[in-house]
Amino acid sequence: MIIKSFPLSPGLPDHHHSYLNNIDSMYVTDAYHSLSIERYRVSPELIEKVTEGDWNGDGNEADRQQKDAVAARGYFQTFLMVKESVKIF
Repeated sequence: MIIKSFPLSPGLPDHHHSYLNNIDSMYVTDAYHSLSIERYRVSPELIEKVTEGDWNGDGNEADRQQKDAVAARGYFQTFLMVKESVKIF
């Protein structure tokens, strides 16, 4: 069986806060690659702008017209939801 070829799961990390910080540190790169694969034209700067809440689709006409930023915002919101779902208390 193919499943037997995969290594065993490493299990849950011992240092949960370090693990979550590590996830945060990889976010911009992950978002950039994921959105680029989907053919959105994003930059690390645009992703950081969206992540920091500097993108304003309601009050800024240029931001509202930028579909790539909307995709980046959706990716960020999904990231936060997934991260919350794996948070270990």
